[in-house]
Amino acid sequence: MNGGARPIDDTLVNLALIAIAGLGVAAAVLRLAATVAAWVIGAEQPDAGWSAGFRVLGHPSDPGRALGAEISAWSYWTVLVLMLAVGSTCAIVVSRRIAALRHTSQHDPRRLIGTATRHDVVNTASKKALLRRSSTLRPSLDHAVAGDVGYLLGRTRGMEIWASVEDSILVLGPPRSGKGLHVVINAILDAPGAVVTTATRPDNVAATITARHEHGPVAVFDPNVWPKDSPPGCAGRQSEAVKTR
Repeated sequence: MNGGARPIDDTLVNLALIAIAGLGVAAAVLRLAATVAAWVIGAEQPDAGWSAGFRVLGHPSDPGRALGAEISAWSYWTVLVLMLAVGSTCAIVVSRRIAALRHTSQHDPRRLIGTATRHDVVNTASKKALLRRSSTLRPSLDHAVAGDVGYLLGRTRGMEIWASVEDSILVLGPPRSGKGLHVVINAILDAPGAVVTTATRPDNVAATITARHEHGPVAVFDPNVWPKDSPPGCAGRQSEAVKTR
């Protein structure tokens, strides 16, 4: 074994293979143009092989002689130009379509690494998966529905996404982005049982206190002085620093 032998350059080999493939495609296109031209003008098909396509370049004014057929120069070159134009147009359209699909796939949040697949959703976050856990989530209910043991978060891949009443949910968003309006308030209104909620602003209370009072008593703890015009049936408790009468 000759340890001093130089390895073969893969780049040169690849370039050689590409060049051979390009020559083969060019010969095939030149020969196919003769077949199409003969069919268009109603002449006999050429009897030369595919490798004879390059001979046309040596006889551009009489391609029929190079290919063994009665084909005029204008019909052959017209057909060849049309074939190249159609082929180039199709190649451009296909390449742009592929580029658009790649761009969509790369920027599709459903294809990001770590995003749940349809299989993951079916096994862990679907309505069927939630109801399988209903006897553990709320054992007091014999025939629980999805709303009794979970919360509908939205839809993805044509399926509903559910979180159970035992799941911890973290919602990230800038101020005034609708976290309370679209998530917290709806969860308070739809809760099938008792609700304990905390907030630094009165938005959740103002939007839900009347509706929750229809299902049972509502108590609000506010360190500030409880207003005199509080909704009927709602009990407020002040801090120890503010004594009630």
